Amino acid sequence: MEKKDFAVYTNEDHMIESYFEKAKTGDKKALEIILAYFDEEIQYLSKYIRLPKEDAMQSIRTELIAYILQLDQPK
Repeated sequence: MEKKDFAVYTNEDHMIESYFEKAKTGDKKALEIILAYFDEEIQYLSKYIRLPKEDAMQSIRTELIAYILQLDQPK
């Protein structure tokens, strides 16, 4: 019998998803919450960018913001 993996959709996932929806419409508070949520990952990833840590973190944040704002936009 084949074991199937499945994702568990938690309340936290729903909350973050709603912040993404709000951030897409320009809600700055929702955007701040998303950035805070991903802060630990941003710090981790910044170690692999050949820039000073603060510049690398800012670059990642900027890309994340750009990604959020372009969600559901026609290409």
